[in-house]
Amino acid sequence: MSSAELHVAIAGGGLGGLCLAQGLKRAGIRVSVFERDAAPDARTQGFRIHIDPEGSEALHACLPPELWETFEATGGVSAQSFTVMTEQLQELLSLGHTDSEDEVRKHRSISRITLRRVLLADLEDSVHWGHRVARYELLANDRVRTHFENGSSAEADVLVGADGVHSRVRQQLLPEAGPVDTGRIGIGGTVPLDEQTMKLVPAAMLLDPVMVLPPAPCSLFVAPWRRVKRSNDALRRLGIEEPSEQERDYLICALGGRPEYFGLEEKAESLPGTKLKTIMRSVVQSWHPTLRALVEQIEEEQIFLNRFRTSRPQPAWMPSRVTLMGDAIHSMTPYRGIGGNIALKDARVLCESLTRAARGEQPLLAAVGEYEAAMRKYGFAAVEDSRRAMEQFTGPKQGLGFAAVKAGMRTVNAVMKLRRGVA
Repeated sequence: MSSAELHVAIAGGGLGGLCLAQGLKRAGIRVSVFERDAAPDARTQGFRIHIDPEGSEALHACLPPELWETFEATGGVSAQSFTVMTEQLQELLSLGHTDSEDEVRKHRSISRITLRRVLLADLEDSVHWGHRVARYELLANDRVRTHFENGSSAEADVLVGADGVHSRVRQQLLPEAGPVDTGRIGIGGTVPLDEQTMKLVPAAMLLDPVMVLPPAPCSLFVAPWRRVKRSNDALRRLGIEEPSEQERDYLICALGGRPEYFGLEEKAESLPGTKLKTIMRSVVQSWHPTLRALVEQIEEEQIFLNRFRTSRPQPAWMPSRVTLMGDAIHSMTPYRGIGGNIALKDARVLCESLTRAARGEQPLLAAVGEYEAAMRKYGFAAVEDSRRAMEQFTGPKQGLGFAAVKAGMRTVNAVMKLRRGVA
């Protein structure tokens, strides 16, 4: 089988699916992306995303050189550390990122909206909007036919389910592998990073993500998004004259914890922003004045509430012409902020496997099976890391045990600063 003969269909035009499409196109493999959204701007795409060295490596491997340069030019100010503070803004621990001398494997930051525009570039003929998967069928001629809710269908040699947490492809391929509710939720919003906010918050919050750890079963995540000045020309090359309101400099502030701690019941998603802001106020009422002021600046209309779900490790399944990637198979909580990077890694690893098959270097099913074996190992390890971090930050934090945890963090922090020569 030559590269030109292999045809890959991707269900889902999120970051992982589009990264895979770019990589396959670069390898000369025919690819079709079927996205449920009616258009690229049909819905909001979330906030900033931290791209770690593995995510950077995946994007570099899949994007053509000119789009990689655009990606680098449109990013934001990259975080250099991750800090844990008390609810009174006393530093407990600051973990610095150590970038290697490798110019590719570095930590980066970018708006999800901009990254999606980068990944969509030059794929106009390959992306089909308004196509939500209904089901698929394996054909006798070793092809896969995907049926869509709009009544249409399409055939390909391989179907990749990159259709997110509620993946229709996964529901048919692995019906027992759906995500489960963690019993935790997130409530938050953004604060414009204007002159008033810059004067209000400590320097650490203007530079890097901060996790606030109060003596209560919850946490507060605060992270900045600041676009670098040189990005404007690169944005214009993507057809973006001015950043949207969602992409202007901001701080994201999000509480995490159990619904019952916040006094919420099962149908909390229907609550108005006024009620959610009242809950946030109540939680932080005894915290540092800066944190209380940040909550007050969040606009009620754009406060969100998300339920955190997580996948469960799955035993090996028989490789076929249908496979999965990203949240479709290993969705995870937002703690540790690694879900997007693992999806990008999926794209790189799967692209490499399918390229070997297209070149005749490996049978197709063997290549898919090799990808799935690797993905299960690193993907579900990341799921477990994320779950543990969530439980650590939102679990009970009282008495001598919590005091010992804080003392341990402070000790480690002091030792690390001495080693770095920081007073």
